[in-house]
Amino acid sequence: MKSWRVELIEQHIEVENRHLMEEMLATLSDEDPVRDEAAGKVYEGRDAVAGRYAELWQAFPDFNVRPVRFTEENGIVVMEAIYSGTHKGAYLGMQGSGQSFSIRLVNVFEFKGDRISRENIYIDLASQLRQLGIEVVPNRAIQQLTNQ
Repeated sequence: MKSWRVELIEQHIEVENRHLMEEMLATLSDEDPVRDEAAGKVYEGRDAVAGRYAELWQAFPDFNVRPVRFTEENGIVVMEAIYSGTHKGAYLGMQGSGQSFSIRLVNVFEFKGDRISRENIYIDLASQLRQLGIEVVPNRAIQQLTNQ
């Protein structure tokens, strides 16, 4: 039997995938910090969190998170998922490439009352950017690594 926490996360992911901002924000506490660990950014408060999602949805109109498994202990839930999308708009200062990506994602959720109070997001940003056709490591560094 699923816990209410896992059910809340599934609801959060469902409305996130459908780009339903108000419904998605309703799953979060008002002061919810969303931490994008790969980008080193913290989004605190309703407006900052909404801005982050609006930017992602514009950059990746087919944005999709597909949960693979949940682990829950001591009131914290860890979700492993497949995160995918097609780069159609600006992302991290780079214009849309038209390329798609599919990577693993791990989120750690904390709760306050009946809402998500904190979401830490961990992705392999280098793999995502590489799949989008954006060079992450200079070619000379790759050549040095492969010639050893």
